[in-house]
Order: sequence, then C-alpha cells, then structure tokens
Amino acid sequence: MRRLGIWHVELIGGGGLMELDVQVARSDWYEQVIGKLGLSGYIVTSLYLPYGVMTWESTLKHMDEALRALVNGSPAGVFGACRAAIDALPGAKTEIFAAMPEGKKRDAIDELTKRIGEYIHSGRHVVPNSGGEQAGEFPVDQRDATFVYNMTKLLLSHVANLTLTS
Repeated sequence: MRRLGIWHVELIGGGGLMELDVQVARSDWYEQVIGKLGLSGYIVTSLYLPYGVMTWESTLKHMDEALRALVNGSPAGVFGACRAAIDALPGAKTEIFAAMPEGKKRDAIDELTKRIGEYIHSGRHVVPNSGGEQAGEFPVDQRDATFVYNMTKLLLSHVANLTLTS
C-alpha cells in the first residue's frame, strides 16, 4: 500500500486466510512498481515448451544441450545445438506449419523460422581465410550464443503454441 509517496506493508485479516482482489491501473503498475524495481530492461514472457510431447522429444533434448553449452561457455556448441533443435522440429522442414491455415501469418512465421535457422547456421562455420589464433574457430562469442539460445527458445515456444495448442 502507498501513502504519501511511501510504500509499506498493510496487514489484513490478522494472519488468517482470505481472498483479496486488488485492481491497479497498468500505467500505475509500470511507473510505481516495474520502473522503480528496474525491471523495464527485461522481457518477461511465458514460454511454452511441450515437454512430454513425444514428437518434440529430440528438439527439447537439443535445447537442453544448448543450455549446457551456454552455461559452459561454448558458443559454438550453442549454435550447433540450437540449429539441431530447429532441424528436429516435427515434420519435414517444409512441413513445420502444415497444420496452420494457409495465409500471410503462416507464410511469415515460416519465413522467420527459415531466416533464424540461416543465421544460426552461418555461426556454425569457421572464419574464412583466417590464420593464427582464429584458424578453425567459430566466428561467434558468448553474446552471440546468448542471443541465439534465447531467440531459438522463444521461436520454439511460438511454434509449439501455433502448432500444438488451439
């Protein structure tokens, strides 16, 4: 509860269990809570990954491998596992969105999936014509790996929501 610009805890009901409905305007919530906590620099979204769905087992295994590589500081491993996760999506690569109605939305998400796959694939190749320390190394770093992991997880969540849920 807020009074005169100061936040404090208001005890209600003496510790007993009770239901309390509170309504706060979104603008107030953002300005008075999210903004003051410094959370505006984070994306908060629910991600649905279909653990337990047999047709997604391989995809999710690759995402577990990608997370392991990310935590262990292996950017090339993240790129490889994320690409494998996309490649393992149920159905042939050209059939991922076959269950969706034809139209602009289906075409757009299909195109986006292809472009993200291409970006990830490009990070799996060694630096051309490099010598010395970079010879044979992947041209990606931990920042790139974090981006690819998060982008792949977000994409897979959306694909699962589009293709598995109604």
